[in-house]
Amino acid sequence: MSNTSNDPSSLSKVQKHIVVRLWESTGFRGKTLWDIMQLLIVPTALLVGGYVLNEVAAERDRKNEDLRRKNDQTLADLRYKNDQSLTDLRYKGEVLKNYFEHMTTLLSDEGLAQSKKGSEVRSIANARTLSTLRELDEERKGILLKFLHEAQLIDSSSRAGKGSVLSLRRADLRSADLRFADLQNSSLKTAELSGANLSFSDLRGVDLRSTDLTNANLGYANLKNAKLDAKQLSDTQLRKSYLCETTMPGGTKSNRDCDKFNKDGSLKRRN
Repeated sequence: MSNTSNDPSSLSKVQKHIVVRLWESTGFRGKTLWDIMQLLIVPTALLVGGYVLNEVAAERDRKNEDLRRKNDQTLADLRYKNDQSLTDLRYKGEVLKNYFEHMTTLLSDEGLAQSKKGSEVRSIANARTLSTLRELDEERKGILLKFLHEAQLIDSSSRAGKGSVLSLRRADLRSADLRFADLQNSSLKTAELSGANLSFSDLRGVDLRSTDLTNANLGYANLKNAKLDAKQLSDTQLRKSYLCETTMPGGTKSNRDCDKFNKDGSLKRRN
């Protein structure tokens, strides 16, 4: 009996038969290469599209996470700054409160207003005033200066009868908010008032000699009888101020706006 399993031709036919059966099972029999490629395009596109969509989604998630972290950091920074700002405001408020309490004691118990030049109580009050001003913001500097004026501690006029009790020499009044302030006859000689807002303020008889008024706002300020031999004072700053018997830098007098004043030195109402 012959052994057909060892026959090369028989083995080849069997193999071909198997290949044909497998090919038929794929459903591609009778299909051209183009037909097969068309059949594969859709699943391939779906596969590639799915991959791309997953990558896009992943990139979007990464960007959203980065944005969230940045937003969280920004909010944290804002909270920190707000907390710092509130802490700073509370501190400055406490500094001013302590100053008023201290000065009230010096006025009521130590006779500051009636003290003599060179006395210990004046030295204490002056040192406390200058050190406190260095710690305050623009608004509180203005409040402190108004307090000194109302207490007649910086009044240098003859009607005060004693001259200025406190000296504001080199006082840090930079950027102070002094809008609408009544500072008549105050001695602000050699004070640092750069950037201060003195608009609409009453500065009649104020001594501003050697005062730094760089970029100070003097718009609509009453400068009747004021002494303006001040440092860094420009004509532009005085363009909207009211001048009458005002001592200008260089010692000259300006009566530019005398017709706008009442007899008591106040400004006439504008129509």
